[in-house]
Amino acid sequence: MRFGLIVTATLLATATAASAMKATDLDINGDGFASISEVRQIFPGFSSNDFRNIDGNRDQRLSDSELNAAGTSAVLGRYQDTMAIVH
Repeated sequence: MRFGLIVTATLLATATAASAMKATDLDINGDGFASISEVRQIFPGFSSNDFRNIDGNRDQRLSDSELNAAGTSAVLGRYQDTMAIVH
């Protein structure tokens, strides 16, 4: 699990608009989606408003399609400087 999170943080740090992000890149509990608490473990301070803006179907979890929707990479990019490596 620890190794996977370090790899995830490395992948997110090098992600570009052309690359596809998967929910499993942020998923810590293994359910295939990224909750706000999981996102905040990688991006401390991630705002509830930004999460709601990305969460298109309002189910309180992010899917692959939501993470690859237009504008999502710009939102996540605002938090890149706060990215944490979770051990």
